Amino acid sequence: SEMAAAGAASAQVAQAAGGGRSAGRDDFPARASAPALMSESGRALSVCGTAISFSKSVARYVHVMQRLPAAAPEAFGGLASLFEVLLLASFHAFWPGARVGSPGWDEGQVAEALAPKLKGSLLRMHHVYVEGSQGAPPPVRAESSLGAGGAGGAAAHSGRGRRETASDDAAAAVGSAARLLVDALHTPAVAARLGPGECIVAAESLRFCAEALRSWRPHVEQALAEATPHSASAQLALVASFYAQAVDSVPHVEAVLEGALMRKTLALGPAVSAVASQRWDIKEVGTAESAYVDRIAAAVDKALAHVALLPLGPDATTRVHAAMVDFVAAQLVEGYASARKCSQEGRAQMSIDVQTLQAHLAQRLDVPVSLERAQVYIKAFYKQPEELLPWAEEHPEFSARQLVALVHVIPAAQLKKKVRVGGRVG
Repeated sequence: SEMAAAGAASAQVAQAAGGGRSAGRDDFPARASAPALMSESGRALSVCGTAISFSKSVARYVHVMQRLPAAAPEAFGGLASLFEVLLLASFHAFWPGARVGSPGWDEGQVAEALAPKLKGSLLRMHHVYVEGSQGAPPPVRAESSLGAGGAGGAAAHSGRGRRETASDDAAAAVGSAARLLVDALHTPAVAARLGPGECIVAAESLRFCAEALRSWRPHVEQALAEATPHSASAQLALVASFYAQAVDSVPHVEAVLEGALMRKTLALGPAVSAVASQRWDIKEVGTAESAYVDRIAAAVDKALAHVALLPLGPDATTRVHAAMVDFVAAQLVEGYASARKCSQEGRAQMSIDVQTLQAHLAQRLDVPVSLERAQVYIKAFYKQPEELLPWAEEHPEFSARQLVALVHVIPAAQLKKKVRVGGRVG
């Protein structure tokens, strides 16, 4: 039911963004090179019907811009809104964290991979489409160009008031559809139904849509320049802003989707629980690695077998393998941070486990394997209390809980020293 609602919302976005106009089959603009449905390696892309429909809609929007110059700014605004809502909805469907704009949505371990540029673009789209904030940076919309000379001259003949009212109605409809899409897609039920295959389809569909927009960009810029000769530079600046903020954010969203694919195939929950329940206040270092090392290696083997069956290209496979390494390192740290007591021998056992696991993963993965993040955290157990604060400032990758855990396992002798040092400072 959620996906049906999302489909209905997509149709509402398309109708509202286009102002109810449709292009005829005749006198279409000069054809841009259509985005290929084959990857560079010759593999067929996994593209959804929505992406194919969108790529066809781009040509229709350009047709409107060329045949109806007075409506060119509004037509481009509708096309930009349609793509941005699609981008925002796709992100929410696979994002395991809090909804964009909510407190702490871009914090925590899962948000580490979010590029700063993507964070800014998503937050702007949320403010504009979901919240309808007037103070937020506006998207590329018709109202951004209504005051321009060319559009203003056309409005004198077509009725500027009616155009502004229609534009406001379209903006309200797009906002309503965006909220419906986000509400329908950002739910635990949808997240549970979307598997690794859907992650691939979403990533390649967004890439396909972005390529369609890039191939038609020269025609969009030409149509806007001819329709608004007195404000052509301002119109082209809006186009450049849209491509820089939205279209160029697609690779960053692909990285989020690949991370979702990795988490859906690599189940480390039981292994991390084993790390957390391990006793680290041992008196002697073991002669072999701990049992959880084999459990993590087995989980990685299972994930690799799953990934090998997916329609992934070589580059995407490499990125997923690299994401697995980072995920394993982060989960090890999460498990070590659950230790209530840790002796010198326990720290040495952690180091042995990490080195052994790193060697196992290097034999299985086709990427350089480094669990340096876990090693750095283990070495912090040897820090003196007064050294922890400067060390924490140098390593923002560790959460507050993980940093507090270091303080809790400091040996009693060091804690007494901390009290003495504090007394002297006071």
